[in-house]
Amino acid sequence: MPRLPISEQALRLALTRPSTFAQSNYVCRTCIRQYHPTPVLRAELPFWKRLQHSIFGSPEQKVATEKREEAHQKHIQELADKGGTEMQPYTDNEGRKWQIAAVVDPSINKQYVQAQRWDGLQWIGTKEWVALNNDGKEAYVGFNPRRKLDLTNAQWNRLLHHVAVEVLTLAQAGRDVNAVHLERPLNVEEWMRSARVQIKETNGVIELQFPTEDTQELIVNAVPQSLAEEIMIAAKQAEEAAEAAAEAEKAAAAVEEAARADAEAKGIPYEPAEAPLEKVEEEAEAEAEAEAEEEVEAPFVDRRSAKEISAAEKLYMRQIRDAVRRSASPVNNEWLRTSLAAPAVKLAILKRVTQLTGHRLPDPVMTSATSMSDLYLAFKIKPQPKKLADERRMHNLNLDVPNITVHPVRQTPIHKDREVGRWKVIEQELINKGLPITGSRYQHAKTTSPIF
Repeated sequence: MPRLPISEQALRLALTRPSTFAQSNYVCRTCIRQYHPTPVLRAELPFWKRLQHSIFGSPEQKVATEKREEAHQKHIQELADKGGTEMQPYTDNEGRKWQIAAVVDPSINKQYVQAQRWDGLQWIGTKEWVALNNDGKEAYVGFNPRRKLDLTNAQWNRLLHHVAVEVLTLAQAGRDVNAVHLERPLNVEEWMRSARVQIKETNGVIELQFPTEDTQELIVNAVPQSLAEEIMIAAKQAEEAAEAAAEAEKAAAAVEEAARADAEAKGIPYEPAEAPLEKVEEEAEAEAEAEAEEEVEAPFVDRRSAKEISAAEKLYMRQIRDAVRRSASPVNNEWLRTSLAAPAVKLAILKRVTQLTGHRLPDPVMTSATSMSDLYLAFKIKPQPKKLADERRMHNLNLDVPNITVHPVRQTPIHKDREVGRWKVIEQELINKGLPITGSRYQHAKTTSPIF
């Protein structure tokens, strides 16, 4: 007889000997830890029965398989009665629409011939299939450029001033400041024009002083409209059209009332117009919808290869560097005191700078920046920290203490061998024996030795 599990032994003891537990003040900790009641149905099945069900399936699984097969055959028969198969639309719980592939069966598709060999069949899921059907071969173009633009501190000053002028001009004109980072051709005249704009802040109010009257209009018109602005313009146009339709309806009602009163005065029965205003409005709406459908453009898909995108990005970076160099410096540095209290303005400036230069500030630095001076100090080039060997007092240390020498870099045994002139011999012997010159001989180790 097989030995019972500990859990079943504990359960039997608890059921058959209650007096023992009543007289005792404790229960065995092993019994408590091991006790886990097993389902009755599973406990009644012997081991060989459970193994048979796992391999060949249980009766319930066989019945479910037969029901699915009957439903499939019934579906095929219904399609055969209709005379063919088509793509079937399907809508899931989230409202998304899908197309279910048509059923291909020899009983329905008479022209269908089953393949007898693997030759000539399409293989789905291989590397070649993925390469051919990989998103239409579109190359990914990210928001941030893959290269970083190297600028001097004076050039950083000009670039930040130009971006601040663009964003603040859009904000002052009531435009969406996020439109500043929309893709548009680079124009050097815009950079030269913005350099003459002065930014001043008085009592928390930012004021822009433009050199000419049309400078503000030129800067605003150079930035394309964002999607939010297009939606607002469309809503405003629809509101104006509704107001115009209401006024036209009132005018038509007044004309109709006057015609009715005139007919009653003359004793003539009044006959309304053949085309009522509602019908005219319906026709106008139908024409507007038809025009809108015709004007819908296909979505933009970038078909360029990765090499072409890299070349275009390199050319764009060169144009930005040229525009920064050719633009003039700001008149004064008062614009650095401009406050960045508005989060939308601050985020728009940072996104535009990142888009132009590829430099991105850490989140803590962006959060703590409260003025344009903070952004300039974060982006400007920091001087390299001085080393101990660069100190003037260290240059004459060898004269005072002859047995001490200060080097700018870490010294290794190779430096000592080079000083006495034997490193060339050691290096040549390592190459002849196929050993690594520097590094390690272990696999995947970093080494400069040639590969034989």
